[in-house]
Amino acid sequence: MRRTRNLRIGAAGIISALAVALMLAPAAPASAAPSASADQYRFEVTVVSKSVTRGVTQYGEQLGSCGSPSSTVECGISVTRSATRKIGVSAGVSVAFVAGQLGISSAKTESISIRCTGKPTRTHRYVVAYTVSDVWSYTVRTRKYDYFTGKLVSTTNSKQRAYDPKGFRCALSSSAA
Repeated sequence: MRRTRNLRIGAAGIISALAVALMLAPAAPASAAPSASADQYRFEVTVVSKSVTRGVTQYGEQLGSCGSPSSTVECGISVTRSATRKIGVSAGVSVAFVAGQLGISSAKTESISIRCTGKPTRTHRYVVAYTVSDVWSYTVRTRKYDYFTGKLVSTTNSKQRAYDPKGFRCALSSSAA
């Protein structure tokens, strides 16, 4: 036979008992389901539609120059410089991730040894060394899934480019900079 006892507790007693129960309750486990905020989603990021054009001269990336506005005497460039690597990403995606997907380095610069000579002309008084890069075009695709149902909520595609320095090209130019 089971005995039960009915107790009469006022509002203050209920609140006190509830407070004690909450203090003694174990903390939620680390694997508890996420709250219904930003943790409600999981993201899948891929790099798709990759294409590369090799050996593109980057005329905006001068590595060195020689010459004079008043002379056409032969000159030469012999120097090691750092060429800038540029990798486009979308929000929340790391440069290292995209570089890995493209199979290129994620370092910001590439050291390039330049050696060229040339004889400027009356109209092109400078010998200029430019960066030559492989230019990648690609799309960073982010898919957002509901954490609880697994259903696709949205897809975002961000078209990007990467410039991977590979060497240099020397050319005659009318200006040094």
